[in-house]
Amino acid sequence: MKIVMIVVPVVLALFLAGFLAYHLLAPDTLPKLFYFRVIQQTTPALDAQAAVVPPAYAQPVVTQPAPVVPTAPPATQATHANSATQASFGYGVEEGDGIMYPLDSKAVNLAEPGGLRYLQATVVLEFRPPTADYHSLAGEEKVKAEEEFKKSIDERRPKIDDLIVGILSSKTFKEIATLEGKQKLKEQIKAGVNETLGYPAVLNVYFTEFIVQ
Repeated sequence: MKIVMIVVPVVLALFLAGFLAYHLLAPDTLPKLFYFRVIQQTTPALDAQAAVVPPAYAQPVVTQPAPVVPTAPPATQATHANSATQASFGYGVEEGDGIMYPLDSKAVNLAEPGGLRYLQATVVLEFRPPTADYHSLAGEEKVKAEEEFKKSIDERRPKIDDLIVGILSSKTFKEIATLEGKQKLKEQIKAGVNETLGYPAVLNVYFTEFIVQ
């Protein structure tokens, strides 16, 4: 009787052990009374991020081209071009070396109350030579070059005369009575004629007659 009481529990224990081992270890393709499943819990936010963001090596690398900085032309080229332009118009010639161009004597009323004062002045304009090699010319060649240049100024003579008459008649006695006033008047005539001709043609302005009454 005692043997039976011992054997029965052992047999039941072995049966249960075999039963559990079969259901746990046997493949799911074999028939079982129940199946065990291991469920892995994941974080939806992390899964979504992993699905959206591509790996670093898969992202294209965008490179920006280096900005192109414009370079100024060499200073020597600009200097040479400027020198050539100046030489072609007789630039660099000092006062006293130009071509003298006398104008007719002009008598104008000054800008005084009642117009009781007037100015009589004779103006001589000193022009730059037409070319840089003007002074290297000699004889008839130089005379011809000077005559041709003066003819080109004669074509603009009406504008020059009108300009100078307008400047002289705009002055008061007080403005032109002093040496400083006369010098300012010369500078104004010089600037006005140069503007009329379109380039700095006049080197200096001289008064060979200047009478105020």
